[in-house]
Order: sequence, then C-alpha cells, then structure tokens
Amino acid sequence: QRLRLVLLLFSSFVFYGWFYWPGLLLLVGLIGVNYFLSWAVNKYRLKWIFIVGICLNLLNLVWFKYAGFLFEIIESLFVFFNFEVVIPKPNYWLPLGISFYTFQFLGYFIDLYLGKVKHEKSILTFAVFKCYYAQLIAGPIVRANELLPQLNTKTSFDLKRFQKGFFLLIGGLFVKVCVADILSQFVQYGFENAATMEFLKAWLALYGFAFQILSDFWGYSTMAVGIGLMYGINLPNNFNFPYMATSFQDFWRRWHITLSEWFRDYLYIPLGGSRGRNGIYFNLIITMTIAGIWHGAGWNFLFWGLGHGILLAIER
Repeated sequence: QRLRLVLLLFSSFVFYGWFYWPGLLLLVGLIGVNYFLSWAVNKYRLKWIFIVGICLNLLNLVWFKYAGFLFEIIESLFVFFNFEVVIPKPNYWLPLGISFYTFQFLGYFIDLYLGKVKHEKSILTFAVFKCYYAQLIAGPIVRANELLPQLNTKTSFDLKRFQKGFFLLIGGLFVKVCVADILSQFVQYGFENAATMEFLKAWLALYGFAFQILSDFWGYSTMAVGIGLMYGINLPNNFNFPYMATSFQDFWRRWHITLSEWFRDYLYIPLGGSRGRNGIYFNLIITMTIAGIWHGAGWNFLFWGLGHGILLAIER
C-alpha cells in the first residue's frame, strides 16, 4: 500500500516536473502549506484560518493566471479617462493545471471546514491526492471524499480492471492524437487565414474547432479514467456525449461534468441556488460568468461564460 502511494507520488512529480520544473516547486510548496492549514482548520476550527486557506489559493491562481488581464483592464481605464499610463505586464509562466489543482484545494478546504470530510493525517496520502498525475492538469476534478478513501484502502491487483483501464487509456489516446490533434492542424489554418477563407471552409473550420476541443478534453479524461483503473483507482466520468444534449442545462450536465458539479455545489448553491425566481437567474448568470473566466483570462472567456449564463436563465 505504501509502495503504491510512493510510486504514484514519484510518478506525479516526474510527470509534472518534466514540463517545467519550477512549476513542480510551486506545487510542492502549495501541498506543504495546504497540509499545514488543513491541519490547523481541523484542530482549531477557526474561521479565519479557513479564510486564509481559501484566499491563499485564490490569490495564487489570480496572480499567475489573471494578473496580466487585470493590469490590462486598469490600463484601459486610464486610457478611457485620457491618462497615458503604461503598466508593465508581469512576464512569467502559467503553471500547468493551476486552475484544476486550485479548485481541488478549495473543495477540500470547504468540505473539511463544513465537516463533510476528515483531515488526512498522512502527508504522503495528502500529496498523492493533490497531485495524482492522471487528473492533475486537465481533470476530472476529483474531490476528497472520492479519492482519499481509495488511496487509504489496500487494493489487490485485478487483471480485468487493469485490462479495462488499458483499453480506455488506448481509446482516449486515439481520440486525442488521431482526432483532436489532426483537427487542430486544420482549425489552426482556418483561424490564421480567416479573412481569405471560402464560405464552406470557414464553416468546416468552425465545426472542426468544436469537435477538436471536445476530442481533446474527452480523450484526455478517458485516458485519466483508464490510468486510474490500472492503479485500482476509480475516477469520475467527465463527458457524456455533450453534443447530443437537448438543452443548455442538459449540455452542462454532459460537458466537463466534474467542473459543472463543482460550480453547482461550491458557488451556485451557496449563492442561493434555485431559491426565488429572480435569484435563479442572477445565480445562474454569476456562476456561468465566473466559469467562463475560469477557463481563461480574457474578454472572450468572460463574454462566453456570460452568454451561457443568460441562455440558461432564458431557458429556465
């Protein structure tokens, strides 16, 4: 059991550090700080410690992912009021998977404070939970009550489960490499030559992009589930034929399922959920706008999320 955890942790460190090793130092530092804060929350049950843990993770996400966008907005406001001010943009890397592991940290803190999960005493198990490589950089977003019990349970090797996991791994890899990556070449050409493309090619590029992002995330999530089964770990399904949805609400129950459920449980319901007619519309729009910003730092992501929120409100 301990050897399995050590193997998973070492594999995760190698996997993550291979892309950019300073990012691994940041991740390891966050694991240590969050382990200490979660211990303090569990021991003292003080609200201010909980708030510090939440703010620390959010500030880390904002600084690395959104600082440039925020400085751009501030600079635009100065220009709007006829002030010529040049604000130097931060020039640093974006840590791989920071949006995903930040949400996992936040979910754990909230569940721990509300008493929905127990504090994980083993820092080894806690570290594996936070950086298990199969779901680290693109989901699914796995919660503490889903993964920690599995990491703490001694698991015997199961050949059928391993074979199923291997099949899913190969299937997801095929979708990612042979569908998403091939479509991306055509889509990239389309977006780079949008002004001169013929009508039919432009529409093909647009629909190609829709299936590229679906194949990319779906393929990766399928690989994650497959790798999990090979280790004896069950990860949640993250996609369910989203383009066969019959409504916008149905779409978000099929697309990036763990993300939709995270926003539902940790943002939409705390805002008030479906209580009150006007409250439903407001909460939907706020939740989806933040979900849009979560996907990326830019006006396009903000308006994309806002648009989906308005469509969901109209549909409701």
